[in-house]
Amino acid sequence: MKTKITFFSIVSFFIMNIMPVNAQKIEKVNYYNNNPELGGDVIITSSTNEIIEDDSYTSFEIEVESAGEYYLNFWLLPAEYENGSLYTYEVLVNGNNAGTIVPAKGNWQSIGLSNNGKVNLQQGKNTISVITEAPNVVEVEFVRLSKTFSKAKISSNAYDSYLAKAKNRNETGNRLLRSSSEESELDSENILPSSAAANYQLFTNVPLKYSVRQTQYFTAGQQIFISSNSSITHVLELFKQRDNYITGAVSLSWLNVSEPALNNSSVKVASIVTTIPATGYYIVKARSASNNSLGTVSINVNGSYFYQDMPVYYAGRSYQIPAGTNSAVYTFADNTISNYDPFLFIEGAGSIPGKVVAYNDDVYDYDTEIQYGLHYYDSYIENSYSMPTSGMHVTNYSSYNAEVNCHIMVGLAPSSSQSSALLSAMSALCSSNSNNESTELRSSNSINESDGTTDITAVNGIKTSIFPNPANISSVLNINSGEDISAIEIYNVSGLRLQRKSINNTSIQISMSELNINKSGVYIVKFIAATGSVTKKLVVK
Repeated sequence: MKTKITFFSIVSFFIMNIMPVNAQKIEKVNYYNNNPELGGDVIITSSTNEIIEDDSYTSFEIEVESAGEYYLNFWLLPAEYENGSLYTYEVLVNGNNAGTIVPAKGNWQSIGLSNNGKVNLQQGKNTISVITEAPNVVEVEFVRLSKTFSKAKISSNAYDSYLAKAKNRNETGNRLLRSSSEESELDSENILPSSAAANYQLFTNVPLKYSVRQTQYFTAGQQIFISSNSSITHVLELFKQRDNYITGAVSLSWLNVSEPALNNSSVKVASIVTTIPATGYYIVKARSASNNSLGTVSINVNGSYFYQDMPVYYAGRSYQIPAGTNSAVYTFADNTISNYDPFLFIEGAGSIPGKVVAYNDDVYDYDTEIQYGLHYYDSYIENSYSMPTSGMHVTNYSSYNAEVNCHIMVGLAPSSSQSSALLSAMSALCSSNSNNESTELRSSNSINESDGTTDITAVNGIKTSIFPNPANISSVLNINSGEDISAIEIYNVSGLRLQRKSINNTSIQISMSELNINKSGVYIVKFIAATGSVTKKLVVK
């Protein structure tokens, strides 16, 4: 159902302020590290959102092994004008105009340059930017490039299937918020050891599904109006992009639960009207009001940007964290999951549903990864709150592969002894597929202290060794394998890729300088072979 609710008397009053030059950037790295196949014949290393003057840029940094002409496709969510026409987007490649994107529909889609145009890429680092007018932020999840037309195409089958399911499950009646029958699906699994069970709960196989979110850039003093409509009861949310990547705390947050429209009770309407107190990026988000409820919603931002029939879902867990208590909440996956990159949200402010008071997308601290046995693309929040929290929920970062699942651990920030118990419980939960990269990263016993060698079990069971490890900054690493390694990649603990080296051999000797490692610290080494890839910690003294 496409019902567009326009409050023209209010919207016409709003004036979009001019954006400042070189505003705050939002960078995404780990999603691409975890899914290297997304880029096709190139490697996506990061994407960045940035406001420059009155334009919004979404830019992708890519690594190219062979210079030449490439077909280019985008996984894109375009905005609509009020009259239903679609925004078009300019494309820059290495700062040069490469053409335009003319969307075919108002939802997530695979689309290339007009007239299937090609772009010229140089060997090594390249930048692809998609541009629109601010405050709207260009929603491009990833790009794919190939010298072959068919390989550059992005299949929309998985998303189209998910969207069709969402449309079919739209409901016309009010549902109870978090009914008792739904909460029965959310019971924690009793597999925690006794030393940890008193303070912790483990929720297993939580649905991790995509639910619509969109980023806007607002300025202090700007009046905004956001509305949503759907045939299901839903929650409309607005919150400021958090500044602290470790705690994930949110400083500004708004929420409105939908109610039946006055003139049509089958349509549920929510709205947020406010004056923006602080300049920055804000996330506009919608979700179902009740658990396991899938549907679609349409969103109007300031009468200027419209998003029609977008999927909404809710996978939440009621959990009260007392005010002033230092708590830890984090997600982790079993080893059958691909395209896994969860958003974790803490609900609070004394209500159910609760305003977003904290959220996180990735783990940014390597010590935390080790303590909890996490991966860098898991989500982790350790924080205390001024009032009790009411619960938490998760959504999938990826719209492209919209339906997976995850596990959630929640409770008091543990002592070192409890951390060991929790790691054991998590490893037991993930042990059914031990030959997987995510499980390998959760093992805390992978370093052989007697000879300084790190053994890595590949997806096919072949072992690869690194020597020495720990290493000195002046060391030359010896890498050996039972099969050809096509390349290795080096990442710092923030997930930034430092180097990619082609190998195409079963062994190599390589210096730290060749890996762009120039100081002591902890690094992640990713080994890429024909049978898959594995990653491991490298300690440099």
